[in-house]
Amino acid sequence: MRQLQKEYAAVTPEARRIVERETRFYDERYGNIIAELKAYEKKRDVLFTVKWAMALAIIALAAWIFGAPRLRRHATSYLFIGLPVLLSLVFVAVPAAVALYLSMTQYHSVLPLWSTRWVGGENYAEVARSGDLVKSLGRTAVYVIFTLPAGIAISLVLAAMLNTKLRGERFLRFVFFSPMVTSVVSISLIFSQLFLGSKQGWLNAFLSYLGLTRDPILFLHNEWTFLYCVMVLAVWSGLAFNILIFLAGL
Repeated sequence: MRQLQKEYAAVTPEARRIVERETRFYDERYGNIIAELKAYEKKRDVLFTVKWAMALAIIALAAWIFGAPRLRRHATSYLFIGLPVLLSLVFVAVPAAVALYLSMTQYHSVLPLWSTRWVGGENYAEVARSGDLVKSLGRTAVYVIFTLPAGIAISLVLAAMLNTKLRGERFLRFVFFSPMVTSVVSISLIFSQLFLGSKQGWLNAFLSYLGLTRDPILFLHNEWTFLYCVMVLAVWSGLAFNILIFLAGL
């Protein structure tokens, strides 16, 4: 108990400074937004500007195509090409542009876009100074080193098995290709229950049944075991597509 009190006493001053600093920042940055909400509602945010700029560009392009006789002859072709391009612009280009803009602002995810404040590269500099960038790159490297070779090797072995005459081949194909037709939500729920950190978790229940563990393992509450759980999920969910590619080659 005394050791714990000493540790608390050691970190309390720094914790108080951090709380006071963050409190001042939020008061200065977001304290007046509620009071000035009506004035802010009249402002136009970056998403509004990007959407209208994109719409005007599309209208101008369509007018140019239908206005030029040489291009008007291929209007049907342009229509078929334009639809997927339009969908890509709306659901990929516009969100990417807005996300890039937001990364250079002070933005609270709960508040509307018009409450942002431009800070330039300050957010990127803060991430570089914090050390989180190095940690994330290291964990990404571990993730890639594990999932890429394991996914390819397992997929190749299973594809070779399916390429031969096996008893129950159709059932095995159904089992191996099931991740491809299973929704992400369903996969997430299944793996959450699989690695649940209680006796009701499937893996914990299995380990307890074998007598290998006494207390449940908190797979999803530890930063490293959580990473390995995500790796297993990534390998399993990617098997179907990789097997399909290898089967085509075989």
